[in-house]
Amino acid sequence: MCDPIFLIVGAVVQGVGAMRQQKAAAAAARKQEELANKQADQIEEAGAHKIRQVMHQAARIGGQQRAAAVEGGLALSGSISDVMAASAAEADMDLEAIIWNADASASNKRFEGTIHAANARSASAAAPFAFLSPILRTAAQYPTAFGIP
Repeated sequence: MCDPIFLIVGAVVQGVGAMRQQKAAAAAARKQEELANKQADQIEEAGAHKIRQVMHQAARIGGQQRAAAVEGGLALSGSISDVMAASAAEADMDLEAIIWNADASASNKRFEGTIHAANARSASAAAPFAFLSPILRTAAQYPTAFGIP
């Protein structure tokens, strides 16, 4: 027969290992949350940069169109005005698409972060139960292991 102390010590060691595993899972989930939030910030920054690029490009194209029209002796009305308005409208649509895509992607990353935060809380909450489970299992099996009815 096995000495009961070995069963108890074994259960405690197993419980400590299970508890540490849950704590490690919680820490990993918190890091994943951090990463998702950092990625969301980067997506927003990249979107803002892209917006500035498109605005600069639209201004440059508008300026080139005006300069070409003036150089060609055209009045800034009529068909050239329509072309410039169409270019500006296209730039506006590009800006709207960039803003929408950046917002949607950043929002998805932030939601992913909240899921990781929830996983961290769950793993932290499970740690005490992970510790107690093998101890309680051993305690329940103790009488049978030692022939105690």
